[in-house]
Amino acid sequence: LEGEKAIKEKGFSFTFEDSEDEIDGQGNERSNDEQVEQSKSVSINWHDLLSSVPTHDAETGDPIPTFIVCQELLDALPIHSFQKIEGGQWRERLVDVAVRDKEEESSEVTKIKQAAGRMKYSDAESTDSITESNSSTLSSSTFEEKGKKKLPRLRFVLPPDTTPALRTLLRVSGSGTPLEGNPTAEALNALPTGSVVEACPEGLLLAQDIADRIEKCNGGAALLIDYGEDGASSSDTMRGFWRHTQVHPLSRPGEVDVTADVDFSALRESVNQRIGLEESLKRKHFTNNGQVLPSSTNTEQEKQINPQEAFGPISQGQFLASMGIVQRVEKQIEADSTTDEQAYELYSALERLLAPDQMGERYKVLAIARKKEGLFPPAGF
Repeated sequence: LEGEKAIKEKGFSFTFEDSEDEIDGQGNERSNDEQVEQSKSVSINWHDLLSSVPTHDAETGDPIPTFIVCQELLDALPIHSFQKIEGGQWRERLVDVAVRDKEEESSEVTKIKQAAGRMKYSDAESTDSITESNSSTLSSSTFEEKGKKKLPRLRFVLPPDTTPALRTLLRVSGSGTPLEGNPTAEALNALPTGSVVEACPEGLLLAQDIADRIEKCNGGAALLIDYGEDGASSSDTMRGFWRHTQVHPLSRPGEVDVTADVDFSALRESVNQRIGLEESLKRKHFTNNGQVLPSSTNTEQEKQINPQEAFGPISQGQFLASMGIVQRVEKQIEADSTTDEQAYELYSALERLLAPDQMGERYKVLAIARKKEGLFPPAGF
């Protein structure tokens, strides 16, 4: 709070790309005649891709220290969902178009589906009821009667064969059983039938890109904050939210916020075990020639080329407490200018952020940074 006050007192302004207006520290627009001098102007630019954000100053060529905060970003990235079926095999859950209601399907159509046996439909159909009372966009002719339940237009299905994503990410054979040498084979085989395992390749690549970017910028750090666990879940965590209500993730395409828990363990390992292009090509060379990769290839010297590491995850409550949030709130509550109502709001917000039964344990924090002097992890970890 003191830092924010200092910024306002110094008269800094914020300019947005493609805009002639400026906004001062008080949130008021300034006219061109009243704009502060350029040296106090902080330029804000929007980018669609992380790769388009500059890493070096355009004029001097010096690296720009980079600080990144990902607040509930990773849970919104697309996932692959795999389900275990009978016989210890795995299948990727796909999405199919449901053109009819269950009650409208004729017995002949059902017989054809069963005979063909090309798709095994999961029981993940939505039970959401869309009635006249909660949807003003539907015409009266949409349903024959109020409250009638309909299947969503989309539904989850299990294909008869494996997919490239399943074979690559879960490392299974063409039949869907874990390959020999798969380090996760024992864990996958131990899961009961019906278990679901999720993978988010885009999240892993993003974490690696962030680590490489900080290294390229010669300084900086990143905080990744989201809900999830330190490890993969064996259940279906994909959910949909519409107007603050949980709904089936495939209902109302384009309108529902689809989310899934984050596997922080995978994120951590994707950063700490990542290799550079030279190492990757070297491994490919040995593999193509049927040779065993020497254990000394990934040396300590090579590790020092990418010293950025992932730390955590730790719970949000633990992180905020170690960073002094309790003392900061106490100071604000005890301030003479703080009213009773403001004090109650501060306490309620603190409880919501720290309490294990609210956001304190459900949310996790992962840091990407360099150890201070090669020994000490970043603050809070």
